[in-house]
Formats: sequence, structure tokens, C-alpha cells
Amino acid sequence: GKADSAEGAWNFSPRSPRPHLEVDNILKALPLALLAGFLLNLMPCVLPVASLKLSGLLAVCHDNPDCERHSLIREHNIFFALGILTYFGLLAVILGTAGMAWGQMFQKPGLILGAAVVLFALGLSLFGVFHLPVLDFKMSSRGRHNPKTQALATGFLSTLLATPCSGPFLGGVLAWTLMQPVAVIMTVFMGIGVGMAGPYLVLAARPELVRFVPRPGNWMVQLEKIAGFVIMATCLYFLAILPQGLLLPALAVLLVTALACHAWGSWTSLSQGRRADAPTGDQALACVAAACLWALAPGAPRQEGWQDFDPARFETLLGQENLLLDFTADWCPTCKALEKTVLTPEAVAALAKRHNVRAIRVDLTREDPAAMRLLRALGSASIPVAAFFPKGDDAARPVVLRDLFTSGQLEQAAREAFGHAQ
Repeated sequence: GKADSAEGAWNFSPRSPRPHLEVDNILKALPLALLAGFLLNLMPCVLPVASLKLSGLLAVCHDNPDCERHSLIREHNIFFALGILTYFGLLAVILGTAGMAWGQMFQKPGLILGAAVVLFALGLSLFGVFHLPVLDFKMSSRGRHNPKTQALATGFLSTLLATPCSGPFLGGVLAWTLMQPVAVIMTVFMGIGVGMAGPYLVLAARPELVRFVPRPGNWMVQLEKIAGFVIMATCLYFLAILPQGLLLPALAVLLVTALACHAWGSWTSLSQGRRADAPTGDQALACVAAACLWALAPGAPRQEGWQDFDPARFETLLGQENLLLDFTADWCPTCKALEKTVLTPEAVAALAKRHNVRAIRVDLTREDPAAMRLLRALGSASIPVAAFFPKGDDAARPVVLRDLFTSGQLEQAAREAFGHAQ
């Protein structure tokens, strides 16, 4: 039979090829939630952080006597697990109250950019550019920063990285859970959190189990570097899921982040005192925050007055209408400067109204042989170029502006091509 639909709301009865894994009550959801949470530790999103926690375990085993070692292992694993559970608790409240799906938060460009910045900074920290104080994988009691806060923040971050992933068994658990009341969502999400935190809770209860891990050595340094590259790859993934228009601003934000981290690392290498360190850290964070706000600021609306270049359409219009062609490309900074200052949407709309001109944008961001032939026919081999084609026989004698030009020069060229304004 056909699915019923009323006012756009579909009513289906889905079937699963594996009905034994389908969840229809909380008693079935909780065991699968525990298993799904445990398996998240093996997902590519989380594995780098887990490997670095292993490196931290080895470091603390090597640097401390048995009594202090067991105390540190217990403390750090408890707070790392608490960070995981805190994230899942907050996630349950957000998804339950907002009616969102798992991972739907990553439809928010601000969250994606923020996660990319944190990952990029973490990668730079692992490569030795600077020391990231809050997210620290070395479990040393002699650090200047609160080790409990570090463990909590690291657990929170590892779970944030897990959110885009949907591991085995998780899909069936979430499909049923996210349609239940908030209390049920919270219970099941805490089950997922306990499953993910399980290995760390076991180590907190039995810290002597670390004797089964390999002895520390130079391979730990190599592990950190490999994890750094994996984290950078994860950062690249976050950039890839950003809207296309935000990609270039996001890269600019990462450049600012790299400069801020370098400045921070250079300063702290000269002076480890808190009074010298704190202002520099604040200033670096302020620079990164300002760059993020700039990148996420609403852009100019799409320029409806511009039409895309089509060779056949151009041939048809040539001589029949007044035409303005703007040759531009995303890789051309001068073109982008002109678009922000001279060829603004308001200026082009006013020009089109005064001279009854059709504005066409020729995008050379990617290879376009027809557009390049037209550019060379105008006597140019570089951009930016603005060409005015009057209607009538003078269409074969366009007025061409090259390189940088002002609003006054634009209007003067329009008058020379089309005559006085209407």
C-alpha cells in the first residue's frame, strides 16, 4: 500500500533486515548502548585521543613510584570518564529538548569551525609548536595546570570527536531512543557514555593493570607525532564539511590560530612565569576568537544582478543589448577586492538601471576554454577585466578596464560605451 501523507508528514512502517538488533524498549537499548559506546573508542574519530591517553599512562608509569602512580592513574581516569559522561549528559538534554538527530549539531558552521580550530591547536601542540594547557595528555602531578581539569577537558573533547561517527549498533539504539522522552534519552545516553568510558573506569578501579602495557620508550614520541597527523586529518575532515563559502575564511582562521599558537609558544619558552604567560594566552585566544567571529559573520547576499557566463547565450545577446562582463576568479585577490569596493551589488544594480545594461560574471576559478578565448580576444591575458559591450554595430568595439579601477573609472567607461545615462 501507499504511505499515508497528511500536510507533508509521512507515515511509514519501516522494516529491518536484522530485526534482532532493532530496539523497541529500554531493556534492550541499554545493553546495546553500552556496547556501542565501547566500540566508539575504536572509531577513527576517537582513536587518536585514545592512543594519546595510552601514551600518558606509560609516561606516568615511568616517572612515578608505585603508590603515587596508582593514585594518579585512578584520578586521571576518573576525571577523563567524567568528561565523557558530562558531554553525553549535555548532548542528551540538547537533542531531547530540541528534537535533533545524532550529529545534527554539526549542521551548525560555528560548531564545525570551533571543533576544527581546537583540533588544529591540539595538533600544533603535539608537534611542539606550543603547550596547550587545558588539553594535556601527560599525566604529571608537577604541571602548572590542574590535572583534573585537563583530564575532564580531554574526555569531553574525545566525545565531541565521536559525535560525527556512528559506530556499530549505535544507529538502532539512537533510532528508538531519540523518539522517546528526555528522561529515557538521558538514561540511554548515559549508557553510551559508560560504555565509552568503560576502559578508563576499569583502569581507575584496577590501576595495576597498566603493567600489561608495553614499556615506555622512543616509540611514544613517534606515537604522538602519528596521532598529531591523524588529528590534522580529522581537522581536514571538519573543513571539508563546512559550506563552500566558508572554506576560505576557515583557512584564514587556521592561519591566525597557527600564528597565535606560535607567539604563545615562543613567549612561554622564554618565560614560564604565570604573570608573563597569562596575558599572552589571553591575547592569543582573543585573536583566534576574533578571527572566528569574522569568518562566521553573515556574508553579502548573492548578487542577483549578475548572470553566469554562457558562450551561446553571450553570442545571442551580443549587439542586441548593452552588456557588462566581469572576469573574476576565487584565486584572484585583486578581483575579490574589486567586488568588495567597486563592483558591489548596490553599485552594479545602479549601473544597470542607469545604462540599461545586463551584467554577466565570467568565473575563471576553474578552467574554461571558451571564457579564456574571450578574454584573449579582449587583448588580455590576466584578470581582473571589466568589458562594456554596447548594443548595435559598436558591440565589436567594447570598452575594457584592466587591473584595478575606481568607481569613477567604471562610470566613465560605461558612459563611453553606452552614452549618457538614461
